[in-house]
Formats: sequence, C-alpha cells, structure tokens
Amino acid sequence: MAGDKKSNHGKITPKGKKFQGKQNRKHTSSSSQQQHGGRRKIEITFNPTDRRDYLTGLSSRKKERRAFGLAMQKVKDRQAKLEEKKETREAELEKIEELERNKRALKGQNDDYD
Repeated sequence: MAGDKKSNHGKITPKGKKFQGKQNRKHTSSSSQQQHGGRRKIEITFNPTDRRDYLTGLSSRKKERRAFGLAMQKVKDRQAKLEEKKETREAELEKIEELERNKRALKGQNDDYD
C-alpha cells in the first residue's frame, strides 16, 4: 500500500491549472495600471492637530447633538401640552354654549305653557 500512494505533484487539476496560470503571470506596473484605468493611488495627509481635535471631539459633538435633541423634545412636549389645553378649553366652551342653548330652549317652552 505504501508504494501505491501517489503524490499530487504530478497531477494538474482544473483548480491547479488556474492556480498555475496566476502564479506564472508577471505583474508589471503598466499592466496593473491598464487594468485599473491608469489611475494612481492618492495619498492623503492630515494636519496632526486638526486630526486629534476631530477625533477627540467626536464624543463632545455627540453630547451636543443629544442635548439639542432633548431641548427640542422639551419644546415639542410643551407645545403639545399647550395644544391639548387649548382643545380642552374649546371643548368646555362648546359644551357650556350647548347647555345655554338648551336652557334657553327649555325656558322658551316653559313660557309657552304659562
């Protein structure tokens, strides 16, 4: 059995052919530039102090947004409460007017019987 064991070095599988083809290619800068449209990479440099201020300011900006959001929610809640009071007041006035109309109508009917 030990002699029957064959190594895979002599066989080329479909994957192996694909792999060998990739392995044998020579990459040159002109071929890679042609593949990617001839673009070169852009190098970006940062001002170290501005970068540090930006990175350390993330937390403070988040806190500011949160505080602003809470303040706006307070304003909206207050407006909603005022609107609710206004509607309640209008409903009460409407109810009072309806009662007064009914009272006048009843009084008018009582005057007819007298």
